[in-house]
Amino acid sequence: MKIEEISRNEKGVTLSITNTTDLVLKLKKTAHDTSLVYFRDMTLKPHTRYNVRIGFDNSIKGGDMNFIVAPDKGLEYTISL
Repeated sequence: MKIEEISRNEKGVTLSITNTTDLVLKLKKTAHDTSLVYFRDMTLKPHTRYNVRIGFDNSIKGGDMNFIVAPDKGLEYTISL
């Protein structure tokens, strides 16, 4: 996975996620700060780019976005915003 083109404002963050592999990757949300609003689960096709919006509720300024990346079994991954 490659993360790029990050933009931020007071309401959240927008970023670009690219699946750079030949595998279909499934992202699934794990334990997180509920003030960060983002996808519950998402499927990334091989060599495809997606724009993702992460919203900030309750006037927070950032936090950790936690999810599992997996073709089958999960690998925990965190992005700090």
